Amino acid sequence: MRDSVQFRAKLHGLLSTVYDKTVVEALCTETCVRVETLGHIDDSTVRGWQASDVMLITYGDAFSSADRSSLETLHAFFEQRLSALFSTVHILPFFPYTSDDGFAVSDYLAVDPALGTWVDVINFGKAVDLMFDFPLNHASSAHKHFIEFLNDETPGNTYFLTAPADADVSMVTRPRAHQLLQEFETKSGAKHLWCTFSRDQIDWDFGNPAVLLLFV
Repeated sequence: MRDSVQFRAKLHGLLSTVYDKTVVEALCTETCVRVETLGHIDDSTVRGWQASDVMLITYGDAFSSADRSSLETLHAFFEQRLSALFSTVHILPFFPYTSDDGFAVSDYLAVDPALGTWVDVINFGKAVDLMFDFPLNHASSAHKHFIEFLNDETPGNTYFLTAPADADVSMVTRPRAHQLLQEFETKSGAKHLWCTFSRDQIDWDFGNPAVLLLFV
């Protein structure tokens, strides 16, 4: 009980630095409810990183074989050749995607069938500590919620970051050549959306508390 109270107090403080005070209480309560459905998380057994740790960062399809999925093959290669060298494996995005080597995610709840399944991920995690890339600042233009945005359908029609066409973005610096604000034609007219990385990667609007809850 004490841990829950402490968690809520800390969460409330963090949310208060980002969201308007009129929504913080309800947002904090709903977030706590969603976290508590996971059951008790015992972090006392979590081993923190140490100076001796060595991490392997790799795409899920770094290796292939005729009779195994890519993730199964990576797992087997790791156990046979690399397990004595690395304490953690960091797998770059393995979700279904449309561009940017996996970073334009079209479905956050699935494993790209070209790589394998969640069972492959779970089995790999039994052999070594795993870390994953989870690109939550933007979604693929093929994501179901962006399709809703284009069709002006709920809930996706409020999930992405828009701006006036003449918004001053001259102070935004990023390693991309395309225009930051990209125009899309929607059922309710033309809208300009933040696309920090590409036109196929539309920024989520975390100013909308519903987007935070979506990812929680």
